[in-house]
Amino acid sequence: MAVLSMLIWLGAALVLIGALNLLLTLRVRDRGSRARAVMLAIGGGLCVTLGFALPGAEARTANTRQLIDAFVPTDHFRDSHWERIRATPREIFTAIHAVRPNEVRGFVPFLWAQFPRAQRPSDALMRRPILELIQSQHFVVLAERPGHEIVVGTIGQYWANRMVPLRTPSQFQTFKNPRYAKVAMNVRVRDEGNGWCKVTTETRVLCADPHARRKFDAYWRVVYPGSALLRGQWLAAIKRRAERPTGMQSPGIGNVILTPNDAFACMDQRFQARTFTETTASNAARSALPSARFSAPTE
Repeated sequence: MAVLSMLIWLGAALVLIGALNLLLTLRVRDRGSRARAVMLAIGGGLCVTLGFALPGAEARTANTRQLIDAFVPTDHFRDSHWERIRATPREIFTAIHAVRPNEVRGFVPFLWAQFPRAQRPSDALMRRPILELIQSQHFVVLAERPGHEIVVGTIGQYWANRMVPLRTPSQFQTFKNPRYAKVAMNVRVRDEGNGWCKVTTETRVLCADPHARRKFDAYWRVVYPGSALLRGQWLAAIKRRAERPTGMQSPGIGNVILTPNDAFACMDQRFQARTFTETTASNAARSALPSARFSAPTE
């Protein structure tokens, strides 16, 4: 899938470059440059066509023992990413539940590109952890084994931006309309010993209807680079949080880990408060001193 997606985007880039070169050579009587620009655009168009035409979706049955197997045991599209993190499974799972959108590079632009303005989450939700945010966007937590694995799922016709509202895991399992794609994604933590853990995220997509499968296949080939990059950045954000020293906590509100921006803001507030206190104390002490009169010495 990655190769087909790269072929499509490479072809689109060649078409764009060829079209721009053709526009630049319209005012110049240079048939050679004009012909090269046309050939470049045609070659790009062939790459795009080939990227969409080659077969890619095949049914596969999972041969693992994960929680995600209970919800999507057979899939047509699958993608996985992993990261090694030097932290305990408990610390990693805490980070999974705490990571916010502003900690994942590219998350906000990708979300805005996926959803029209009317369906975008509010600013208040964008300040909440990602797991809470995606549940407002038609995702549901399907299963969770603390310290080991969490699974979320969603159903929709993503190529047409039509989503199915889900409230419970049973709604995900009992949904039978084959014209929709069922998507499940997990984050799994495996303790490797010596203070290291391997964190894996896997996405599985089931499209029972052949027509829906072709629609999702085309959609997936287009969005795959951004989606893969986003999941990699999400794992990187989890790694940063889990490996961060435990001393970086918010004063007075429990064990809430601060982002760097929050930490600097807190330090600035402390500095301003300390400066105000010292200035007030200095003025009070100065006003309490008795006034002294000095006279020049006489001979």
